[in-house]
Amino acid sequence: VRRAAVAVSGSTPVLVILLRWLDSAPAPDLSPTQAAAQALVFDATDSTKKYYEENSFGSHSLSGAVTPRLTARINKPTTCAYLTAASESDYAAQQAGYNLASYQKRVYVYPQLPGCGWAGLGGGSQAWTPVFTRLVVGHELGHCFGLGHAKTLDCGAAEIGGACTIAEYGSPFSIMANSRTGHVGADMKSSLGYLPTGTIATQTSGTATYNLWPIESPGGATYAVRIQTPFNRNYWLEHRAAIGFDGFLSSNPNVLNGALVVLKVHPQHPTTTDQALGRRHPTLAPAPGRPSLLRRGARRGRHRRRGRELCDPREADDL
Repeated sequence: VRRAAVAVSGSTPVLVILLRWLDSAPAPDLSPTQAAAQALVFDATDSTKKYYEENSFGSHSLSGAVTPRLTARINKPTTCAYLTAASESDYAAQQAGYNLASYQKRVYVYPQLPGCGWAGLGGGSQAWTPVFTRLVVGHELGHCFGLGHAKTLDCGAAEIGGACTIAEYGSPFSIMANSRTGHVGADMKSSLGYLPTGTIATQTSGTATYNLWPIESPGGATYAVRIQTPFNRNYWLEHRAAIGFDGFLSSNPNVLNGALVVLKVHPQHPTTTDQALGRRHPTLAPAPGRPSLLRRGARRGRHRRRGRELCDPREADDL
């Protein structure tokens, strides 16, 4: 069970452990090298450290070290023994003089094991990254900080409910999917304590107009609107700009000229619709041809072009 995200600030100490199996020790050094791993996680201008600094407006960073390529005590396992990879990495790092207690998170980098059909795995204090890329490392550390996946949800013509299709890593916007190192959404930033006090507006009834600051840019007055409803559904509205790690949005005018809408519900209180769908949470669907966003931890969303409305008939809400 993944721990819920909690506010983080300051510098999180991270130890990146490079491991090779005993039967591969005589081979040439494996990729990444210690220098390359150091650059990707800590030193490069587009490093994982810079990613978290930008997302948090400088309130959260990473520090730490990368080990040289250490050698396990055993040959390469013949199964997906990722826990063995962790224990061998920890042992080798301790033998090399690293104090594991000095690091809040550990990232394990080793040649992929048979039967492991994933690029990375993360949670709590540990992240496994046999596929060592900026996207994978940042994504798995996101899990370590308590974040879930950024999914897509397509419910056809209905806005809320109905038969829906889910893609586990479908979001084209967030690092918590598997295609872009984009910023996490406003609701995730809020759960991590990245959004300054007073920059989230709450709407409980009536009609209001808000000017939203891009969630990538510091110094904003209002980064998100949280719309509370009586039926356990909360909407989050956010605005994006093609800034920094979200620079790829320059080719997406619908996002730049509109808003992202996220539906978030309490995971312990599913509705009748959820039970009928066999899921824990209600669904938010796009108009035909416009996939919405869904993130584990009861996060769903979609972008709305300027002038278009999204209606939830159960809540009698129009956005």
